[in-house]
Amino acid sequence: MERKVKVAVIGIGQMGTYHAEIYQKLPQVELVAICEYNDEKRAEAEQKISMSGL
Repeated sequence: MERKVKVAVIGIGQMGTYHAEIYQKLPQVELVAICEYNDEKRAEAEQKISMSGL
């Protein structure tokens, strides 16, 4: 069984969104959370990177 590295992205600006998108493409990585205090920015990022409820 292959183990995955679990990651979280803190701050969903331009670079945070970029990193989240890349993490989702890596088979050995599981993106488990994104953290952003700005609700609008977080909602936009969730849609862009196909995440919800994190």
